[in-house]
Amino acid sequence: MNDTTQDRQRASLVQVGGALGIAAVCIALAVFVVALFNFEAVFILSPLPTILAAIGLVLAIVGGVRHKHTHDQETQPLAALFVTILGLLMGILELAIWLS
Repeated sequence: MNDTTQDRQRASLVQVGGALGIAAVCIALAVFVVALFNFEAVFILSPLPTILAAIGLVLAIVGGVRHKHTHDQETQPLAALFVTILGLLMGILELAIWLS
């Protein structure tokens, strides 16, 4: 494989991981907002952001590691890791609320 194909594949994995992390954060935030209106049944959706963020975290790590570092696009994997970890923490917090 040449370098451009590897760049696209790495960017693709990191972008998919980041997108899953963003989706997890949006779903978790929506669950919190709905729960503010005393609709606790919405916490049944709490495993969804946790699963999405976990898959996104794995994809972001694999996409960031499988590429030689050129130091020009190092912010994209870091942003994907930040968003997926945030989604994972929010999902775990919601799971704790739902199961208690």
